[in-house]
Amino acid sequence: MWYEYLLLIVISYAVGSVPYSLIFSRMFSHVDVRQAGTKNLGATNAMISGGIRAGFFTLVFDVAKGYGPVFLAQIWIGTPLALALAAVFAVVGHDFPFYLRFKGGKGVASSAGAFLAIEPLVVMICLPIWLGILLATRYFILSTVLTFLFIVPAAVILLRLDPAILAAAVAIGLLSLFQHRNDLKRIIEGKEPVIFKIR
Repeated sequence: MWYEYLLLIVISYAVGSVPYSLIFSRMFSHVDVRQAGTKNLGATNAMISGGIRAGFFTLVFDVAKGYGPVFLAQIWIGTPLALALAAVFAVVGHDFPFYLRFKGGKGVASSAGAFLAIEPLVVMICLPIWLGILLATRYFILSTVLTFLFIVPAAVILLRLDPAILAAAVAIGLLSLFQHRNDLKRIIEGKEPVIFKIR
C-alpha cells in the first residue's frame, strides 16, 4: 500500500539523518566535527578531528544506517521499489539531515551500506575497481565519485537487478557528484592534495 512506502521513506530518512560523526567525536574527544578538520559530517573527518575510535565507530554506524533501512524494506515490503526508496532516502538523510539545517555528510559509507543490503555482489565488484581508480588517480574523492556515478550503475546492470535498483544507483551517484562538487572543483584547480606522491 502507498502509505507503507511513505512510512518507509520517513523512517529511512530519519535513520539516515542521525549524525554519528558528531555524536562519536563529541563522545570520545569533545570535538564538534562541524568546526574542525574538513568540517564534514563523515567518518574521515571524525577520524581526523576526533581520533581513531570516533572514526571507526562513525564508519560502522554510517554503514549500518544505510544497511538498516534497506534490510527493513526487505523484510517489511520486499519489493525492489521499496529497497530502492529505502536506499536513496537513507543517503538523502545523511546528506541533508533536517535537525542540522540540512547540512550533513557526503553519503559514502551510507551508500555502501545500502548497496551491501541490496546486493553484496555490487560492493564486491565495485570495491576493487574503486581501489584501482584510487591508485591510478591518487584522489580519494575522484575515485569515489567515479565509482558511484559509473561503476555502481554498471554493476547493477551487469547483475541484471531490477530497474528500480538501477534508478536508485543513478540517483545516489548524482547525489555523490553534487555533494563532492567543491572537492572536484579543487581537483580541477590543482588545490586538492593527493593521498600519496609518486617519486
